Amino acid sequence: MRYCRFSTSSRTLLHLAVEKQSEVGMRLDDRGEIAFFNVENGNAADLVRLPIPEGAEVSSFALASEESGLFALGLNTGAVLVAQYDFETSFSPEAVRQINPVVNFPFGTTPFQLFVDGAVGRVAISERRDTLLLAGVSTAWNTCLIRITQQRNLLTSFNLGGSAPQFDLEPLPVSLVAGDVDQIFIDGNQRWLYLITPRGRLSLVDLRPALRGQDATVAQEV
Repeated sequence: MRYCRFSTSSRTLLHLAVEKQSEVGMRLDDRGEIAFFNVENGNAADLVRLPIPEGAEVSSFALASEESGLFALGLNTGAVLVAQYDFETSFSPEAVRQINPVVNFPFGTTPFQLFVDGAVGRVAISERRDTLLLAGVSTAWNTCLIRITQQRNLLTSFNLGGSAPQFDLEPLPVSLVAGDVDQIFIDGNQRWLYLITPRGRLSLVDLRPALRGQDATVAQEV
């Protein structure tokens, strides 16, 4: 099987994935467009343009996990947009399987502001128990860590009122000037932040103090 359906002359591929039945794939590019396609022949299935604010450009990308499909797009405005791709399975009355690609916004369609001093040069994302952590390094080498949780009340608990969900955004203290960072990651337990330089030097930041409102600093360098 070999085909070429996507022009890459003016776009950068950020992420490529295929659902578990290997029937439908997705391609995300640096213009914030998700192209879903038929794996067998490459034919387009759907095209979704993410709600990137006018004038903003994608400057970085991070995936929480392949299983969740949750990802973050860092923008040159210092903000981060969070979205999620998924493949929903249904069956026709004739018992024919249908795979429907979708894009969700579990944390809303408004980008979260991380920096005011530059673009988001590197970004990391982790979700655990409905708590989202976003970490970023700006092009000015500053580091930011925020925790995002959905506001809970009687109306949201029973999905009443029809209003859009509201989120609490909490900046967490991190005493760190990142320097030349090539990659950053947050582990699945939201305990460690990893910063890796182009030469492979690793800085390990313990996030537990930050989650308690205390400064998080580098615990180990390798």
